[in-house]
Amino acid sequence: MHVYVPGTVTDLQTLPYKSPDGEIQPGKRVFHRQFWTFEPCVRAFPYCKQMVQVDGTWLYGKYTQILLIAVAQDDNRNVLPIAFAIVELECFESWEFFLTNLRRHVVREDKYFCLISDRSKGLLAAIRRLGVPWMSVYCIRHIAANFHKDYKNKDWKKELVNMTYELEPRRFRLRFATLESQMSSLPTNLRTWLGSMENWQWTQSYDEGYRYGQMTTNLVEAVNSVLRRTRHLPISVVFSVTFYRLATLMPKIGLKQAKQIEAGHV
Repeated sequence: MHVYVPGTVTDLQTLPYKSPDGEIQPGKRVFHRQFWTFEPCVRAFPYCKQMVQVDGTWLYGKYTQILLIAVAQDDNRNVLPIAFAIVELECFESWEFFLTNLRRHVVREDKYFCLISDRSKGLLAAIRRLGVPWMSVYCIRHIAANFHKDYKNKDWKKELVNMTYELEPRRFRLRFATLESQMSSLPTNLRTWLGSMENWQWTQSYDEGYRYGQMTTNLVEAVNSVLRRTRHLPISVVFSVTFYRLATLMPKIGLKQAKQIEAGHV
């Protein structure tokens, strides 16, 4: 059964179909990538924090594309998926496609907006290419995983994570100096390993509150876990499931908020 949902935004890209011998078949196209979002998500986003988390997860089985998701959160800590896409890979072109549509249809306000990601090269390249004036900050879990992969020291990894959660710059600098001294004998010291990352991109003490205390992409991971049983299904079914999940969520949250207002809450 197909359901028409007014206000749904989709951007479908296809490619010419080639026969096994490499010949292009006129009049035939194959799926390449698709972006979609729903009108209630677009309407709700201006009431959320000026922060979005993005990440991708593999589909599996017959279909092995990537599902990209953007997630926001309101001041009552309700999690709101605001956009989806199925793309071929997590590469520059697919991230550019996703961010272009996200900016055009959902996140229309650039000022003071924060984007939290896993620091993938394709995503960062797309942000630079598009000239998006968003604050691009990074998930500390991914940074810590990369750090441990290079140094194989659990104590140092723990100290790095604790450092990022510090609220006071003075305490952050003390922790930084301590870890830096412990690593001083290594060929690649801490400052070199951090490379081009600015303090505000990976620490809470320098972000001026723009990431609302969100140090990871856990909100996206939560949505991924909800959809994990659909990731082996056809692409059209993945699309439908996102709609029905949100169609269940919206009235539930709306009723909850209405009761709070009736009770006199602001």
